[in-house]
Formats: sequence, structure tokens, C-alpha cells
Amino acid sequence: MVSNARAILDSLMRFEIAKKRIENLNIQRLLLTTEKQGLLVENLQLKEINTRQAGQIQVLSEDQRKTKLKLFWANLEKWLWQITAAAVAAYLTHRTLSP
Repeated sequence: MVSNARAILDSLMRFEIAKKRIENLNIQRLLLTTEKQGLLVENLQLKEINTRQAGQIQVLSEDQRKTKLKLFWANLEKWLWQITAAAVAAYLTHRTLSP
């Protein structure tokens, strides 16, 4: 009789321990699920930031291309004016020095 009671008590104790483990695992699962949802939200926010920054980079790249083109034409115009001024100066000098 005592051994049956002891076996029943051991079974109940193992059952309670298993029940507590299951409860702990469920709590851990809920915590991990909450953490996962938080990470998913953070991931979406980072993707949105990344998309915004990609758009900004594209705009800045286009602005840089336009600025380079403007500088190229401005430098070309400057050199053409300098060449023209040198040619005019050479012509006037030649005309002045020629008899």
C-alpha cells in the first residue's frame, strides 16, 4: 500500500514538474514571439529607411551628374574665351608690329 502511494506521489510530482516545464516553455515561446514581432517591425522600419536613402542617393547622383556637366561646359567656355583673347592679342600685336 505504501509503495503504491509512493508511486502515485512520484507520478504526481513528475506530472507537476512536466506541467511547470510546459508552462515555462510556453512563456519562453510567448517571449520569443513578442521579440520576433518586434524584430519584424524594426526590419520593416529599416527597409523603409533604406528605401528612402536609396531615393536620396539617386537624387544626389543625378544632381552631381548635372553639376559636372555644367562645370564641363563652363570650363570649355572659359578656355574658348582665353583662346579667342589670345588670338585677338596675337593678331593685334602682329598688326601693330608689321610695317
